[in-house]
Amino acid sequence: MNDLFFACQDCREYIDAGYRWCYWTLEEPGIVIKGQPINVSDVLNAKAYWTVDAEWLEDLLPRVSQFLLAHKAHNIVYGNSEDFMEFDDLTRSDSFLDWINILNDRPDGFKLRDFVERLGFQTWSQVLDYVKDSANQPYWWHSWPNPEESPIHAARIKFESLAANYEKGK
Repeated sequence: MNDLFFACQDCREYIDAGYRWCYWTLEEPGIVIKGQPINVSDVLNAKAYWTVDAEWLEDLLPRVSQFLLAHKAHNIVYGNSEDFMEFDDLTRSDSFLDWINILNDRPDGFKLRDFVERLGFQTWSQVLDYVKDSANQPYWWHSWPNPEESPIHAARIKFESLAANYEKGK
């Protein structure tokens, strides 16, 4: 129940929904259902959710509101990452490698889109140099006996695709 998000399945972006706060003010009263699409208007009209006195929520909730408004016409779901990300096959187009946490500004734990969209990396060697010097390697940073099946191989393929498509979209 702790790590809860709003996730735009169209854009593959997600945002922290507010830890236990969203559970008590949105999920418990039935405004949202874990793992299901949300009605943005219902969330925006949930007065208890938007009425806060905690500093961290005062910083977070305006960004949540912006996210919901920006993605209002999209398919937004509420829940844990397992409710909207596919973790099994890293080479699939809907894998967790495609997602980006729009609030993640930590240098460690970046997803592949962070390397492309936030750090501006264009080559896999830039990613490798960055990760090898990092205190905490990403989830895909480990080798397997068969390199073709390793998460790092899938990450490289995905990164190169993201980088090529990002450059085309500029």
